[in-house]
Amino acid sequence: MLAALLIGLVSLLAWVFSNSDFDFTPGNVEQSLLTGEQLDRQTRQRMEHLPEALRDTSVNPRAQAERLMQAGQYNEAVIYLYGHQLLLLDRVHWLRLARGKTNSRYVRETKRSQPDAGNRLQQTVSAFERAYFGRHEISQAEFQRLWETNAVLEQSIQAADSVRKTGAA
Repeated sequence: MLAALLIGLVSLLAWVFSNSDFDFTPGNVEQSLLTGEQLDRQTRQRMEHLPEALRDTSVNPRAQAERLMQAGQYNEAVIYLYGHQLLLLDRVHWLRLARGKTNSRYVRETKRSQPDAGNRLQQTVSAFERAYFGRHEISQAEFQRLWETNAVLEQSIQAADSVRKTGAA
């Protein structure tokens, strides 16, 4: 009887973990997320938790933001830039993507773990909300500032990821 109960419990736990989106691997900033066109499987799965406008798993959000920036479509570019930042921050566990979370909740969550990164995310969120919800135009100069801020955010994430990897070795 005890053996059957134990087998049932182990089976239940195996089923729960196999049907969940728990990520037990350390946050690894894949280069595909920063520079590539193709996204890894884990990133595509995490994109399902992004706001609806950002769930297109066929494109790399950073690459798409850059294409739109070069085409002068800054309002659309900021949407993809925001998605890119959410994916990066989720990958290093500075925030946790989940449907239903608000933009301000993502900012608060990031500020709790990494205040500088949270402040950078706040800048993108402000522009995103003005463009997406308020239909205000994002200027080239403003988007360029956001793009430069994003580069600093990417560098800080890569540096933190490198430190974490060397500390774990």
